[in-house]
Amino acid sequence: MLSKAMFQKSVTVKGIRNGHHISCSGGNRVWVSDYFEQLLLTNTSGETLASLTDYDSGRGAHAVTKVGDLIYIDKNNDINKLSANNKTKTLIIKSSESWTPHCICTSQSTEDLLVGMTKNGTGLSLSDMEAKILRYNAEGQSIQTIQYAYTGQKLYTAPIYIAENLNGDVIESDWNRVVVTDRRGNYRFSYPEDPFDYLSPWGVCTDSLLHILICDTITYTVKMLDKDGYFLQYLLSYEHGITEFRSLSYDFRNDLLWVGSLDNNILSVFKYIEKESNQQDHEEKVDKSKEKELGKANMTTTNEEETKENETDDENKGTSAEAGANGTNEMTGVKNDTEMTGPNCTAEIADARDATEIAGAKVNTKMTGAKGTTKKERIKDTPVEPKDPIKWMKFWTPLKRQVQKILGKRQEYHLH
Repeated sequence: MLSKAMFQKSVTVKGIRNGHHISCSGGNRVWVSDYFEQLLLTNTSGETLASLTDYDSGRGAHAVTKVGDLIYIDKNNDINKLSANNKTKTLIIKSSESWTPHCICTSQSTEDLLVGMTKNGTGLSLSDMEAKILRYNAEGQSIQTIQYAYTGQKLYTAPIYIAENLNGDVIESDWNRVVVTDRRGNYRFSYPEDPFDYLSPWGVCTDSLLHILICDTITYTVKMLDKDGYFLQYLLSYEHGITEFRSLSYDFRNDLLWVGSLDNNILSVFKYIEKESNQQDHEEKVDKSKEKELGKANMTTTNEEETKENETDDENKGTSAEAGANGTNEMTGVKNDTEMTGPNCTAEIADARDATEIAGAKVNTKMTGAKGTTKKERIKDTPVEPKDPIKWMKFWTPLKRQVQKILGKRQEYHLH
């Protein structure tokens, strides 16, 4: 990885008001939508290559497959597929009377489609809302439902964006947290874990090193987490010329991060991973794996040698004891007659060994403790209940406006 994200270029997209959601289509082309039902395909020159008129104004309501087909939610809540040549549109999932789809993503490893949805008529309270993620195969058949942890506790309240990591983890951007499950739908973690830490997540994506990237509208940043949910760094902030980060899409072919803003219709492109670095990291992981295997083999050999040495030492102890009892020093290598021999010498050697073993045990204990405390233990399979936003919003809204004034920002505060 580079030491920081490097700005590559910006693309002004005519026909939209902001970059509410982005889907990289490959070949320097991206689908971009705003909050006003505008969805179009553009290139790095900002030229409009195609547009749709039946698009729903949902947040993460479109995605691109590995072959370049566009999947999107229309105004009737149907999910359609537009061919890569933009000529053929196919209905793949019919809308349901009970559930409303809000966001979708395509799998990086399969042809599956993930859809985040909420149940109709469940009320406006977060505690009453029901939500789930359905996985569909290429034929549009539902093959998996992700809704509850094994404890029976619900995982989601209001899915906004979805992404799938290269390891199969499903990342969901919810009302005030990010929820991650594994490929089988088992709950892994939420970010933030502390229920008193506030997050206002919007766009999410992953990169070629399995990092999780999150647009946070509270801190005006793009946060980077590792695949296990531990915070690594603020990848982007207002210093990069963007104050309202809204959407993210990663171009795996070129290792580029596309960023959309709520402020304007300008898309920004950044680079923070080099292909050589990516390959080098992979090779380092392979080397470390080989080192571990080699270390295990060496440890086995060392243990066998120590066993043989201990057997030899035991024989020497017996010989030394007999020599001491007879008043004769037969120990090899002892040239000074005044040196202690016999049982006394053996006792000191044993004491020294005991001290060494005790010291080694202490060292091992310290090393084990240090290793065990490098990251705090995560309580798995225990989703954090969503917080009621009303109380903290009363405090945060005026504070955010003050920050906006300091930054020279004058536009109206947006809630989601």
